[in-house]
Order: sequence, then C-alpha cells, then structure tokens
Amino acid sequence: ARNPEIKKICDSTDYPSLCLTFVAPFCKHKSDPLSMLEMAIRATSSQIRLTIAAADKLVHAHANNLPAAVSRLGHCKDSYRDALDNLQNAMDAIPDRDFGTINSMLRAAVTDFSDCDDAFVGMAQYSNYDGHLTKMVSNCVAIASLVK
Repeated sequence: ARNPEIKKICDSTDYPSLCLTFVAPFCKHKSDPLSMLEMAIRATSSQIRLTIAAADKLVHAHANNLPAAVSRLGHCKDSYRDALDNLQNAMDAIPDRDFGTINSMLRAAVTDFSDCDDAFVGMAQYSNYDGHLTKMVSNCVAIASLVK
C-alpha cells in the first residue's frame, strides 16, 4: 500500500500481508478505519463466495466416489451461507456504528468457518480455505477496533 494510513491500519491487524493483499487495493480513495472495515468485510464475503464455488466443484467432481466428503461439504456450504449472512448483518450495522453487533456478527462468522475445518481433508488444493477466511475475519475485527 502506498498510502501510509492504509499500511498503518493493516499493520495493526493480526495478518497485515493479508490485509494489504485483499483490502488495501480497494481503498484507494478512502483510508480511514471505517471505510477499510467495509472493504475488509466485502473482501471476506467475496472470498466466501469463491469458497462456496470451490465446494460446488468438489461436490460435482466427487459425488459418486466420496459421498461422506460430499455430505460434509454440503454442511460447509450451509455454514458459509450463514457466515455471509453474519457479515451482511455486520455491514448493515456500520452506518449506525453499532460495534456490539458488528463484533458479534464477525465472531459468529469465525464460528461458522470452524465447523468446516475437516470437510476439505484429503483435498489439498482446498484445505486452507477455512483458515484463510478466519484470518480475514480476524483482520475485520482488528480494523473494527480502530474505528473511533
């Protein structure tokens, strides 16, 4: 990030490089914590949608030969949709600066991801999705704590 304010905010998160990679490129004109929080939530939501798409591919590819894995992935997709709802609720609370709701919804999204840690076992190309999403939400929580 060329903007020192964006770098400062990303440096205050648990995963600064992730913040710089996924959030900073979208914050060209605004570098305040509230704007960055909105962008971080949007970036996380976008990554969840990509994860759902990856799970859909796996379901179609392994429907016949790995029925247990397919079932787990179906539950994960439900959890990811719940996480999307929680992130939307957090986003809806931003205009009112309702940080109790924002933090509660972000933490609920982390719980949604943790339910799926085992679903991608044996599918190495997808195994880091939940950890990645959890880190992105952790950065959202950190950025939310900076808003005054």
